[in-house]
Amino acid sequence: MKFNVTVAIAAGVLALGSAMANVAEAATLGSFDNPWNQIATVEGAMDQAFGVNNWTNITSPTDTSFLDGENFVYLEGSDGGANALEAFLNANATALLNWITAGGSLFINSGPIEGDGFSFGGLTLNSGDFCQSGCNAVDPNHPIFAGAGTSFGGNFFSHGSVAGGYALIVDTENGNRSILSELQIGAGFQMMGGMPTTNYHTGDDPAL
Repeated sequence: MKFNVTVAIAAGVLALGSAMANVAEAATLGSFDNPWNQIATVEGAMDQAFGVNNWTNITSPTDTSFLDGENFVYLEGSDGGANALEAFLNANATALLNWITAGGSLFINSGPIEGDGFSFGGLTLNSGDFCQSGCNAVDPNHPIFAGAGTSFGGNFFSHGSVAGGYALIVDTENGNRSILSELQIGAGFQMMGGMPTTNYHTGDDPAL
């Protein structure tokens, strides 16, 4: 199985000792569009991370009512879902940031084919920065790489780069641009990535 950032993030959150005391019942996937008709790969990752039927699946959420009682939220807006994801973040920024500050863990991912990128919570996604090889972990000892490889590629591994925060995976062949970054916000934290679905990935095999 290729590097699956959903599983890695979940494992990393647990290892970092976040607020996810009952991770099996406190996770939500909010997806925008069906990226490359591969949303099943994302849903399968959530099953692997949290267990089948132990997380909430919401297509194109319009508000943040789902945050109540949740500890981990994954917002996926790759392919043609980038603009809808951006609109959702802009419309619900206050509620999302308050939830993170109180201890929530938010992962935003978008390997976009539309728009010019977006910013949220101190991190900025830059659209159109592609990585095919030399996509490497910055710190192999970081909890999200526990049991995983540290060198990745694909056609493509990323469709965007991330500015701000602390880089976790960088494109070493194109100026060490971050592909996945994290940022502590209050008692919680946020991660942002610019990766397409894992069917486009090659490289090390994590057993997360």
